[in-house]
Amino acid sequence: MAYRFRMEKLLRLKQLAEEESVRRLGQKMEGERECLRRAQAIEAGYDELVRELQQPLGAEELALVLDLLDRLSRQMRRALQDLERACQEVARQRAETTQKVCDRQAFERIREDDRERYCREQRKSERHRLDEVARALLPGALNIAEAEHE
Repeated sequence: MAYRFRMEKLLRLKQLAEEESVRRLGQKMEGERECLRRAQAIEAGYDELVRELQQPLGAEELALVLDLLDRLSRQMRRALQDLERACQEVARQRAETTQKVCDRQAFERIREDDRERYCREQRKSERHRLDEVARALLPGALNIAEAEHE
């Protein structure tokens, strides 16, 4: 009974760990989506600047546009780095979750093997006990049979 309780407790702990891992994976994926939205917003700003640049500019406006393009380029670089980090984190979380699922399946196989081994031992013990009872009763049964025969 204690073995069963311990195994159920271990299984529940594993399930809780898996649920937490899946929750964290969801958070990381949401972070990745946010990075993609930021990159798209930056690209939309870039497209707007390109449209404005198609009109003739004065020297001051040109300097301002170049400064804005420089800032935009830095922001895009930062957003792409954030996106890359988020992608790597999501990949790591997926690998962890996959490993935990594999570990759980191995745990279940071990648990099933233990259950089968326990059942075999129980059957063996029962056969042994029945053999002992039969050995104890056999001499008495032989004496009764001899007495009836005489």
